[in-house]
Amino acid sequence: MKFRLIQLTNEIVVVTECGGVATIAQPEHCNEDDNRTAITDYFCLRITDLKNPTKDNVWDLLAEGKAHYNEWIHHKYNDIELINDALRWLAPCEKHWELVGDLFTEIFPQS
Repeated sequence: MKFRLIQLTNEIVVVTECGGVATIAQPEHCNEDDNRTAITDYFCLRITDLKNPTKDNVWDLLAEGKAHYNEWIHHKYNDIELINDALRWLAPCEKHWELVGDLFTEIFPQS
């Protein structure tokens, strides 16, 4: 299955060709006891399930559905382990992945 990584400031968006989306971000620390190094949000809705998604409304539309998250304390937000975790969550039965740069470019423009 094809997937794309969109690098934002302190965040990576993982999107699969079937419309799955996860974000992996470097958290803002709320207090000095906060030892989180990354947070992954896994969206249950897929882009392909949304009605008329655009770059301006995609996050609002995805937020209307359920989401799960995982907090990490031993990995940075751009660690390959976290990207692989997101891919496994988005398509658990998939065995072969192909990194591409042209998925959903109308919603996530090229950087």
